[in-house]
Amino acid sequence: MPKVNEDFLAEKANYASKLIDTRNKINELLNSDPPPENADELIHQRKGLAREAQRITNTVGILIGQSADEAVEGIQASIKQVDDFISRVQTAAQLLKGATAILGLASAIAIGSAAGIVTAAVGCVTVLKEMD
Repeated sequence: MPKVNEDFLAEKANYASKLIDTRNKINELLNSDPPPENADELIHQRKGLAREAQRITNTVGILIGQSADEAVEGIQASIKQVDDFISRVQTAAQLLKGATAILGLASAIAIGSAAGIVTAAVGCVTVLKEMD
């Protein structure tokens, strides 16, 4: 989708402002006493100005809506990236717990302490169950 071009929007806002000024001048003429001879033509022109102003409003609204949609999509993509990163950090933390438990078991085996081996083995099993 296209990005909102600020120059384009400024140009359209300026044009819409001119349309409103023209409409106001036509209203002044129509409300004058006596009414102008070409009142029917002025009323027709005023209706044309209203249609043109509506067209501009619709165009600008669509562009702003598209820009908002793009912003939401960008925010959602950023949130997904953060969620993915958090998931990877949680996985790394679980792996670190498992590695620490395994190192504790290896260390207890190396020292040869029966009580240490049993404690480390129980710790390994507990950590590995948490990882599932």
